Amino acid sequence: MAQRRLMIFETTTQQLRSLHTVIDQIPPADLCKPLPVLSGSSVGMHVRHILEFYICLTEGFETGMVDYDKRARKMELETKPEIIKECIINLTAFVANKPANKPLELHADYGSVQEPRPVKTPTSLHRELLYNIEHGVHHMALIKIGLQHLDCKVKTESGFGVASSTIRNQKICAQ
Repeated sequence: MAQRRLMIFETTTQQLRSLHTVIDQIPPADLCKPLPVLSGSSVGMHVRHILEFYICLTEGFETGMVDYDKRARKMELETKPEIIKECIINLTAFVANKPANKPLELHADYGSVQEPRPVKTPTSLHRELLYNIEHGVHHMALIKIGLQHLDCKVKTESGFGVASSTIRNQKICAQ
Protein backbone atom coordinates (compact mmCIF):
# COMPACT_ATOMS: atom_id res chain seq x y z
CA MET A 1 0.00 0.00 0.00
CA ALA A 2 2.74 2.48 0.92
CA GLN A 3 4.62 1.60 -2.29
CA ARG A 4 1.50 2.23 -4.39
CA ARG A 5 0.93 5.54 -2.61
CA LEU A 6 4.52 6.59 -3.23
CA MET A 7 4.24 5.67 -6.93
CA ILE A 8 1.21 7.96 -7.32
CA PHE A 9 3.16 10.90 -5.92
CA GLU A 10 6.29 10.10 -7.96
CA THR A 11 4.29 9.83 -11.18
CA THR A 12 2.49 13.10 -10.48
CA THR A 13 5.80 14.85 -9.75
CA GLN A 14 7.38 13.46 -12.92
CA GLN A 15 4.45 14.62 -15.03
CA LEU A 16 4.62 18.14 -13.60
CA ARG A 17 8.40 18.29 -14.12
CA SER A 18 8.00 17.18 -17.74
CA LEU A 19 5.51 19.98 -18.28
CA HIS A 20 7.93 22.45 -16.64
CA THR A 21 10.69 21.32 -19.03
CA VAL A 22 8.47 22.04 -22.04
CA ILE A 23 7.51 25.48 -20.70
CA ASP A 24 11.21 26.27 -20.21
CA GLN A 25 11.79 25.72 -23.93
CA ILE A 26 8.78 27.20 -25.67
CA PRO A 27 8.81 30.86 -26.72
CA PRO A 28 5.92 32.79 -25.08
CA ALA A 29 4.50 33.78 -28.48
CA ASP A 30 4.28 30.10 -29.48
CA LEU A 31 2.63 29.22 -26.17
CA CYS A 32 -0.31 31.48 -27.08
CA LYS A 33 -0.56 30.77 -30.82
CA PRO A 34 -3.95 29.33 -31.89
CA LEU A 35 -3.35 26.15 -33.88
CA PRO A 36 -5.78 24.68 -36.43
CA VAL A 37 -4.57 21.17 -35.53
CA LEU A 38 -5.81 21.86 -31.97
CA SER A 39 -9.16 23.22 -33.22
CA GLY A 40 -7.95 26.77 -32.66
CA SER A 41 -6.72 26.27 -29.13
CA SER A 42 -3.11 26.85 -28.14
CA VAL A 43 -0.49 24.79 -26.36
CA GLY A 44 -0.88 27.21 -23.45
CA MET A 45 -4.59 26.51 -23.19
CA HIS A 46 -3.86 22.81 -22.71
CA VAL A 47 -1.17 23.62 -20.13
CA ARG A 48 -3.65 25.79 -18.21
CA HIS A 49 -6.26 23.06 -18.35
CA ILE A 50 -3.90 20.48 -16.83
CA LEU A 51 -2.75 22.84 -14.09
CA GLU A 52 -6.21 24.01 -13.16
CA PHE A 53 -7.36 20.45 -12.55
CA TYR A 54 -4.44 19.94 -10.17
CA ILE A 55 -5.23 23.30 -8.51
CA CYS A 56 -8.85 22.23 -8.01
CA LEU A 57 -7.61 19.05 -6.37
CA THR A 58 -5.25 20.85 -3.99
CA GLU A 59 -8.02 23.28 -3.04
CA GLY A 60 -10.44 20.37 -2.66
CA PHE A 61 -7.98 18.64 -0.38
CA GLU A 62 -8.39 21.56 2.01
CA THR A 63 -12.19 21.79 1.80
CA GLY A 64 -12.99 18.09 1.32
CA MET A 65 -14.87 18.85 -1.92
CA VAL A 66 -13.41 18.75 -5.44
CA ASP A 67 -15.24 20.46 -8.31
CA TYR A 68 -13.31 20.60 -11.60
CA ASP A 69 -16.19 22.50 -13.24
CA LYS A 70 -15.53 25.51 -11.00
CA ARG A 71 -11.91 26.03 -11.97
CA ALA A 72 -10.76 29.64 -12.23
CA ARG A 73 -9.61 29.61 -15.89
CA LYS A 74 -6.82 32.10 -15.28
CA MET A 75 -5.42 33.35 -18.61
CA GLU A 76 -1.94 33.87 -17.18
CA LEU A 77 -1.68 30.09 -16.75
CA GLU A 78 -1.73 29.79 -20.53
CA THR A 79 0.19 32.92 -21.54
CA LYS A 80 2.89 33.70 -18.96
CA PRO A 81 5.69 31.11 -18.64
CA GLU A 82 6.95 32.45 -15.29
CA ILE A 83 3.50 32.18 -13.71
CA ILE A 84 3.03 28.72 -15.23
CA LYS A 85 6.38 27.54 -13.82
CA GLU A 86 5.60 29.03 -10.39
CA CYS A 87 2.29 27.17 -10.38
CA ILE A 88 4.05 23.92 -11.31
CA ILE A 89 6.55 24.44 -8.49
CA ASN A 90 3.69 25.02 -6.02
CA LEU A 91 1.84 21.92 -7.18
CA THR A 92 5.05 19.88 -6.99
CA ALA A 93 5.57 21.13 -3.42
CA PHE A 94 2.07 19.95 -2.49
CA VAL A 95 2.87 16.51 -3.87
CA ALA A 96 6.34 16.50 -2.26
CA ASN A 97 4.68 16.85 1.14
CA LYS A 98 2.91 13.57 0.38
CA PRO A 99 -0.35 14.41 2.09
CA ALA A 100 -2.20 11.45 3.53
CA ASN A 101 -4.93 9.88 1.49
CA LYS A 102 -8.14 11.54 2.51
CA PRO A 103 -11.78 10.94 1.68
CA LEU A 104 -13.13 13.67 -0.59
CA GLU A 105 -16.39 14.37 -2.35
CA LEU A 106 -16.35 14.98 -6.11
CA HIS A 107 -18.93 17.43 -7.46
CA ALA A 108 -19.84 17.62 -11.14
CA ASP A 109 -22.75 18.80 -13.25
CA TYR A 110 -23.76 17.02 -16.43
CA GLY A 111 -26.80 19.16 -17.14
CA SER A 112 -27.30 22.45 -18.94
CA VAL A 113 -27.54 26.03 -17.72
CA GLN A 114 -31.32 25.71 -17.87
CA GLU A 115 -31.44 22.25 -16.30
CA PRO A 116 -28.51 21.55 -13.97
CA ARG A 117 -27.92 17.90 -13.10
CA PRO A 118 -25.48 17.97 -10.20
CA VAL A 119 -23.73 14.78 -9.15
CA LYS A 120 -21.83 14.14 -5.93
CA THR A 121 -19.78 11.02 -5.39
CA PRO A 122 -17.24 9.86 -2.83
CA THR A 123 -13.61 9.81 -3.91
CA SER A 124 -10.17 10.25 -2.35
CA LEU A 125 -6.97 12.20 -2.84
CA HIS A 126 -5.21 9.17 -4.33
CA ARG A 127 -8.07 8.43 -6.74
CA GLU A 128 -8.15 12.04 -7.92
CA LEU A 129 -4.36 12.14 -8.34
CA LEU A 130 -4.67 9.07 -10.56
CA TYR A 131 -7.41 10.82 -12.52
CA ASN A 132 -5.25 13.94 -12.90
CA ILE A 133 -2.31 11.86 -14.12
CA GLU A 134 -4.44 10.28 -16.88
CA HIS A 135 -6.11 13.60 -17.67
CA GLY A 136 -2.66 15.21 -17.91
CA VAL A 137 -1.37 12.48 -20.26
CA HIS A 138 -4.26 13.14 -22.62
CA HIS A 139 -3.60 16.89 -22.75
CA MET A 140 0.16 16.41 -22.95
CA ALA A 141 -0.42 14.29 -26.06
CA LEU A 142 -2.33 17.24 -27.53
CA ILE A 143 0.47 19.58 -26.45
CA LYS A 144 2.97 17.34 -28.26
CA ILE A 145 0.86 17.51 -31.43
CA GLY A 146 0.72 21.29 -31.08
CA LEU A 147 4.48 21.53 -30.61
CA GLN A 148 5.02 19.57 -33.85
CA HIS A 149 3.05 22.26 -35.71
CA LEU A 150 5.02 25.18 -34.30
CA ASP A 151 8.33 26.39 -35.70
CA CYS A 152 10.05 26.17 -32.32
CA LYS A 153 12.29 23.24 -31.49
CA VAL A 154 11.02 21.87 -28.19
CA LYS A 155 12.35 18.53 -26.97
CA THR A 156 10.02 16.36 -24.94
CA GLU A 157 10.83 13.23 -23.01
CA SER A 158 10.06 10.01 -24.88
CA GLY A 159 7.06 9.28 -22.66
CA PHE A 160 5.59 12.78 -22.79
CA GLY A 161 1.87 12.46 -23.54
CA VAL A 162 1.94 8.66 -23.56
CA ALA A 163 0.11 6.55 -20.97
CA SER A 164 2.21 4.22 -18.81
CA SER A 165 0.19 1.23 -20.02
CA THR A 166 0.96 2.16 -23.64
CA ILE A 167 4.69 2.44 -22.91
CA ARG A 168 4.64 -0.99 -21.23
CA ASN A 169 2.68 -2.52 -24.12
CA GLN A 170 5.07 -1.06 -26.71
CA LYS A 171 8.03 -2.60 -24.85
CA ILE A 172 6.31 -6.00 -24.68
CA CYS A 173 5.46 -5.89 -28.40
CA ALA A 174 9.04 -4.88 -29.27
CA GLN A 175 10.45 -8.03 -27.63
